[in-house]
Amino acid sequence: MAHNVDDVAAWLLDRLGPMRARRLQILMYYAQAWWLAEHGERLFADDLDARSDGPVVPRLADQCRDRDEARSWPTGDPARLAAPARDGLERVVRSYGGFSEGELSRIVRAEAPWRLARKGRRAGRRGGRVIDPATLADYYRRLRASPQIAVDVAVGSARLEGHEFSPEAVDRLREAAAGTRAVEEIIAELAPGIGRRDGAVRDDDRHLADRTDDRDEDPYCWPGTACLRNLLGLRDAAELDRVEHELVGVRTVGLTVSAVPGAYDRAHLLGFHLLLFQDVYDWAGQPRIGDISKGTSRFCPARLITTRLDDLFAELAARRLLTRVDDWDDFIVAFASLYGALNAIHPFREGNGRTQRAFLRQLAAHAGWTVAWERLERRANDGACWAYGATGRPDALIKLLAPVIEPRT
Repeated sequence: MAHNVDDVAAWLLDRLGPMRARRLQILMYYAQAWWLAEHGERLFADDLDARSDGPVVPRLADQCRDRDEARSWPTGDPARLAAPARDGLERVVRSYGGFSEGELSRIVRAEAPWRLARKGRRAGRRGGRVIDPATLADYYRRLRASPQIAVDVAVGSARLEGHEFSPEAVDRLREAAAGTRAVEEIIAELAPGIGRRDGAVRDDDRHLADRTDDRDEDPYCWPGTACLRNLLGLRDAAELDRVEHELVGVRTVGLTVSAVPGAYDRAHLLGFHLLLFQDVYDWAGQPRIGDISKGTSRFCPARLITTRLDDLFAELAARRLLTRVDDWDDFIVAFASLYGALNAIHPFREGNGRTQRAFLRQLAAHAGWTVAWERLERRANDGACWAYGATGRPDALIKLLAPVIEPRT
């Protein structure tokens, strides 16, 4: 049975405090969308209209007509919501509650349901068509992977980095994917006291530029070692590699069975890196400050990373985030070119491949395609990426990716 829309609005205001009416409307949209994706029915009975500035619940818009900010919702009562509805709203708040009104507006207008409902409407025209509930359910459902696919994605992504999970580690991935154990519980088990161990990075040791006076020494590493500084206090590179992969694997599963909100831009990519590596590095989610190379490949100079990423994502936005690329051949060319360009930029000191694959998997799902990264072989992947870096042409990547990209059914 659908809940009262006023009760949902009242719950959000009670949970997050006063907010502008536009932000409340977008959060109502996501509450309805994810409930439809998870349960196949509406959270509340009211329709959502796709207006020029984003989705709205018309009845709520009427009540906010004379006020720009909503401080409370007297006609609603949060206590009337059933426990499953409150749990679902809490998940929406965890995913979207940290975004500003402007950020939410950019995210929602980049996604298919609002775009499809606005199709054929002149820019700026305020009237809106109803957003089809079936479209909402299908779109947000396809952003999420099944538990088994999420485990396959995590295992395959680690394998492309040369890491094989132990049977015990795979069991933990399965528990996280199925929800039989919370991701945070598993993380706490693998790395208790993150950031507080003896030798771990502390607040007064967080400025990379000040970590060494020797410019030939990597400021990301513990002095005199090849081991990256980390929140775990580990000084052995092999042990760090093992623990890092286990922690990132669990995070990969967690975000693959859900979705990472964003507008498929630089901030969104950085957000993926932050979510994946937050337990290991204090610089998670930040572009690297130094130049790096791999073998004979030199990646984008650090000073150009932001510009290169913004240019790349501006081009992606101009192509409607690949949502208008219906032909299989055209999509593979565009997708392979994007993968190659991201890898050539290599914006992070560590974790580029795993971040790229997680980000691009969700982008492909957004555009209506699936990418089975787990079916790739490491040497072939490395070779195709090297070829793109050397030539700027995606031919090798197209050949690599063609067998693993399919339209989503």
